[in-house]
Amino acid sequence: MCSSRLFRRVLQSPVVVAVVLFIAACGSGLVSDSTAVADPATVQTSATQSESTYLQLPPSPTLTPIINPASGPLVPTVPSESPTTVKSSPRPTVLDQVRVLVDSAGREVKVPQQVVRLVSLSPSATEILFAIGAGEWLVGVDDFSNFPAAAKELERLGSFTPDLERIVAMEPDLVVAAEIVSSEIVEQLTTAGVSVWIVDSPDVRGVAESIRRLGGALRRESTAEAVATDLEGRLERLIEIVAGLTDRPRVFYELDASDPMKPFTVGPGNFVNDLLTLAGAANVFADASVPFPQVGFELILARDPELSILADGAFGITAESVKGRTGWDALSAVRDDRILEVTPELSDMISRPGPRIADGLAIVARFIHPDGFPK
Repeated sequence: MCSSRLFRRVLQSPVVVAVVLFIAACGSGLVSDSTAVADPATVQTSATQSESTYLQLPPSPTLTPIINPASGPLVPTVPSESPTTVKSSPRPTVLDQVRVLVDSAGREVKVPQQVVRLVSLSPSATEILFAIGAGEWLVGVDDFSNFPAAAKELERLGSFTPDLERIVAMEPDLVVAAEIVSSEIVEQLTTAGVSVWIVDSPDVRGVAESIRRLGGALRRESTAEAVATDLEGRLERLIEIVAGLTDRPRVFYELDASDPMKPFTVGPGNFVNDLLTLAGAANVFADASVPFPQVGFELILARDPELSILADGAFGITAESVKGRTGWDALSAVRDDRILEVTPELSDMISRPGPRIADGLAIVARFIHPDGFPK
């Protein structure tokens, strides 16, 4: 699970922090092009807002560089040392004052009967909390939380190494985080008497259930149910449209081209690969042996993607720079100019397992199938 935790912010960061979600901290989950994928011949191609949303889908994003100054490095370095030890200062509780509930990670969490003070340590958690009407209870958030606008006004508590002393001093009833938050940080907070709830999902459809679970923990069941049901409806309507399309274009999803001839991409078993499948694409490296492989240009050329999605604009990667790479003009995607530069807003939508995932999926699906949706 090391690689999946590191790259989940392929799911959280504004520019797919996963590569994020996730590369310097666990090399065992990443391999070079020599071992990452099977022979090209074995490639297996695989195949929501209100109803009016799909009659007026947003136009395909313009080709603008993806860059978010607040996102930090695309490949975060996870500190090897343990987080600073914090002093325990739990508030007195008795058994009948807490409920023992199970979060999205399958952990049993002691949740106070009444929750009124929250801290969020992931952008997706922040978005969910505001969506279910608990945003007013937030007293602090991680550095990357930028949606909705109200989240920008809250106290910042750090990102991959949050300020644990300040968090404990805030006396939150519950800290809400995603699985990208290290187990060491979760353990330190728990030892200090602060309960931590993980709200996350390994796939797109699972986001709705994670919202329901958190809503139950905060006694916001009805609001969470409404948000989750609406999200499920929007996703299913979109998936139904895609299911009626027979074409499954070959797509290359670029995460990090620090070495332009050996970029990192997405393989199987991660949130982005699931999103590409639901959007009606055939990920050309869906048969890789790891979730986030590093692949050589020769393998990319052999798979000849028809489309390319650039999630690495924070490093200055643009459609024009891709066209200038040696040999890349031989790819169908480059030759036909079918390259999507992911904007900061779209990056947030498709990398965070939160309420806006249906919006991001709709944009990606329309790029993949420009003639498959109503104008």
